[in-house]
Amino acid sequence: MQSKLFFTLILAVGLSGFCNADTVVANSGKECDGNEGNTIQCDGSCHSFANRLSLFLSGSSAHCITYFENDDCTELSGISRVEANSCSNVNTGTQRNMLFQGITKPYPSVHNKYSSMQKALVITAATTPEQWAARYRLDDIPIPTPAQGEILIKILAVGLNPADWKMPKYDVLIPKTYPAIIGQDIAGEVEKVGEGVEGIEKGDRVWHVSSTELECRRCVPAIPDNVTYDEAATLPLAVSTAYSGLYSEPPNGAGLALPLEGESSNKYLGSPIVILGGASAVGQAVIQLAKLSGFSPIITTASTSNEVALKKIGATHVLDRGLSSEDVIAEVKKILGRGKVALEYVYDVVAAEATQKLAVALLENLSLGKGGHAAIASPNIAVSAPNDLIKVAKVFGAPAPYNDKLFQDLYSKRLYGWLKNGIIVPNRFEVLQGGLNGVVGGARRLEDGVSRLRLVAHPQET
Repeated sequence: MQSKLFFTLILAVGLSGFCNADTVVANSGKECDGNEGNTIQCDGSCHSFANRLSLFLSGSSAHCITYFENDDCTELSGISRVEANSCSNVNTGTQRNMLFQGITKPYPSVHNKYSSMQKALVITAATTPEQWAARYRLDDIPIPTPAQGEILIKILAVGLNPADWKMPKYDVLIPKTYPAIIGQDIAGEVEKVGEGVEGIEKGDRVWHVSSTELECRRCVPAIPDNVTYDEAATLPLAVSTAYSGLYSEPPNGAGLALPLEGESSNKYLGSPIVILGGASAVGQAVIQLAKLSGFSPIITTASTSNEVALKKIGATHVLDRGLSSEDVIAEVKKILGRGKVALEYVYDVVAAEATQKLAVALLENLSLGKGGHAAIASPNIAVSAPNDLIKVAKVFGAPAPYNDKLFQDLYSKRLYGWLKNGIIVPNRFEVLQGGLNGVVGGARRLEDGVSRLRLVAHPQET
């Protein structure tokens, strides 16, 4: 097995789908010895793909298939059929799912070839919330070949997000076929380009926010030469979440006019915005985009130790995150001239129940009857709008039908230039030791509240 790593983000190989049996299909093209389609009893002892066993576990039995495999386990082709009947753990009835259980994306043909294996940090079945870290394990899975319209990215830097501990802890947004693979922020080089892909070549430096490693062009912006892979890995989900929350139409965002669209660059000049959680990765992106849209003052809550850094990227006022909600409202009111200027935009990046309530309370108390928009960076909304004038938006950073055109505009037209010209700057970061082995420890630190530095891992150092 080669050590070349591509850190697959969603492709999950169900190694438990293989089992030892009385009749085993040999490699090098030997067929099923007349047992095709017949039930073969297994002893329940399961092995990995590298052992070249060819039976699919189905309860206490398996169905035989025909396959060909070379000696070094790097090529697989000639699948004749896969049948599982009553088995509840495998995808059935199609050759495209081949030998594996848990494939979330069918392969393009029966004759797939795997050039190598890769390390992947996978999620296993749910346990108690307190044991979320135990769900992670390091595994070996094949590197797929990109089909038509797809590319394969060799990942050189991975940015950690709060989702990396929240998803396994609360068992949300995880594919329910295990082992599953999560992770959003990546940066690396294009390794292979599928047929029909234009404008992307092998060796291109790209970054990406996604749950798969095979993706379309619009999802993989180029990295400018002045941005490193580590810096790029701090950006994808943070910028996407900030951008979607500000510029998506309600109820998915605040519906702001896109920045630098004619006169819209000055549209919000003199308009205040409050950002709860400005030191987070998303918070820093919101601050920079708010500045780009012309907002002033830009008021944020954060630890006072972050004040200088946040003012450098655009914040005009930094309030201590330890203040009570009542004190935050009082301080913002003072900044706005005690009723002279209406507050109509609040972005809650923290998205805890208390900060969600604070976001709505700020608009209730300081919008001067105009109402406004509270963007909440969470799928779980703990508050409701107190009246029709106040709109509460549930914000997602991943590509979705409602923000598809918005992200196309961001990825293909705007972001490269903003990064190249220093209008948007990456987060400060720390590289975790041990490659993928350091991810769980890093996720624990995020659970404990690390905010100033983005945590980055190098899969190739695993």
